[in-house]
Amino acid sequence: LFGDDDDENSDNEMLGEEEGSTTGKEALEDKVKEIIATYDVSPVGAIPMPCFGEVHSFVLREGKIAIEELRAKKEDNGMSTTSIVDNLSDCMSFVRSKQFHNCAKSHGMNNCPWTLQRAYRVAAVTASIGYAHRGNYMRSQECLDRATILGLSAADLPKFSALIKIHAAEQHDCLVTALRQIVVETETTKEMLPKIQFPIAEADHGSLSEILDKEIPVVVRGFAQQWPAINKW
Repeated sequence: LFGDDDDENSDNEMLGEEEGSTTGKEALEDKVKEIIATYDVSPVGAIPMPCFGEVHSFVLREGKIAIEELRAKKEDNGMSTTSIVDNLSDCMSFVRSKQFHNCAKSHGMNNCPWTLQRAYRVAAVTASIGYAHRGNYMRSQECLDRATILGLSAADLPKFSALIKIHAAEQHDCLVTALRQIVVETETTKEMLPKIQFPIAEADHGSLSEILDKEIPVVVRGFAQQWPAINKW
């Protein structure tokens, strides 16, 4: 209980461990990185597993076919498709490893011409996964809409499409409600404010002097109505 002859050695060992340990700031930064990594690379993210399983299979299956088609076009036409193939490979890798944050960052839609419809669909769906993980369902729906224009069928992703559509509609309704409230509050505020108007035809030296003395906000309207230039031009 009170130690023995080895106390001095054990104290030195403890000091040595403390000297080599990380500081509180470093430990906190490591913990933050761990939390971020857990969120960004997680088994499901914000997408329920049945929906994610469906879209996961789609990206890997269609991505593989798209890459094969691109390589065949390169052999036939000498077409440079390296960057597009790399983008598709990244999409498949991010979805396979559940790196949802990268799905939105590196979806490659901007680098993928719409004429390559299958490749574009894969890139758009991958982006949709990333935005859904962030909770930005309206942007996720936009990506799905782009893929739909280029041939994505509702039967391809029924569960995932339904999930995004429901949440996107809810976000849209919330946004519209918030905007309406802002408009109402703005109009109400306008009605409560005093009118800032002072037609020059009604003004005289005394009233203008009073306004200037009291520093009342005023907009002088109709100042140039009597100018000959107004009638001539």
